[in-house]
Amino acid sequence: MARTIEQACEDAVDHENLLASCSGFVYAVVSEFAPGAIEAGANADNIVSSKLLKSGGRWISIGPNPNDATAQADEGNLVLGGLTSAEMSYTDGKKREHKASMGHVVVVVGGGPSKPMTIMLMDGKTPQACRGGYPYCYQGAAHSLWRFKGETQVDAVFPGQLLSKVHYAYIKLAARTK
Repeated sequence: MARTIEQACEDAVDHENLLASCSGFVYAVVSEFAPGAIEAGANADNIVSSKLLKSGGRWISIGPNPNDATAQADEGNLVLGGLTSAEMSYTDGKKREHKASMGHVVVVVGGGPSKPMTIMLMDGKTPQACRGGYPYCYQGAAHSLWRFKGETQVDAVFPGQLLSKVHYAYIKLAARTK
């Protein structure tokens, strides 16, 4: 039986160096299924750039459509979602500016859309509300609070105001056994 993207993600979360870097995490998983589809050492901004997730190369852009991202992941395709650092910078409803120092990228997996719920962040004391209706994903994260040791959901890792802007793209993989 062929190895699944979920299995590769589950293995990646067991490696602290991958769990501590969204781009390193994504690179490790992508390299297993589509070698060369992401340049070694690319950061999240490079991965989400117009050369990859937004258009070009082997990636087929879905744009900011979470339902299509979930559908492609359900079909067994390799799906990523992400935003650049510029896209992650925003002003919230209380007029506070959030300036991102880096972008963020995730590996989308099947089984969505997610359910509305509250999850606990990695400190075990910080609740994070999730709206539901977004793909499930795996990720690495520079900040330890956001290092999930398993599957989470896109609406847990990107700010609510930015969910409609997350770019998705996929690479069609040969039919795989789930």
